[in-house]
Amino acid sequence: MFLSEYPNLEIEIHDSAKSAIQQADVLITCTVSDKPYIPFEWLKKGCFVSNISIMDIEPEVFLKVDKVIVDDWDQSNREKKVINVLVEDGLFSREKLHAELGDIIIGHKNGREHEDEIILLNPMGMAIDDIVCAKWFFNAAQEQNVGTVLPLL
Repeated sequence: MFLSEYPNLEIEIHDSAKSAIQQADVLITCTVSDKPYIPFEWLKKGCFVSNISIMDIEPEVFLKVDKVIVDDWDQSNREKKVINVLVEDGLFSREKLHAELGDIIIGHKNGREHEDEIILLNPMGMAIDDIVCAKWFFNAAQEQNVGTVLPLL
């Protein structure tokens, strides 16, 4: 179904994460890795990285990319999270953070300013993000008349 909706989409299979990442304009980590394995050197110029699964990106990447963006500083700087470890080690700070996502959305900070920037988004998750996604899926299910209504109590 997905490919029928996007007939011009090209899918490439790679023999390693390194090979795939080195060619990526957009990298979204969605793994259950418990240790980092993606170094800065794998990222090509202009790459946008969304570090959803938290542990895939080597800590050095946070220090070498052009911009680090988080959804919420306090959430991202919680105990034992990568940013917090870098802060505790004196290597990163709120001042080195480019922006919280909301600052970009409302125009207080710029997002991409040139095509070669490597930008790292480190979304820790905010309940409002989950609520917006849930509402979208709920509306889609209602429109398609699918799903199961469950009692709340």
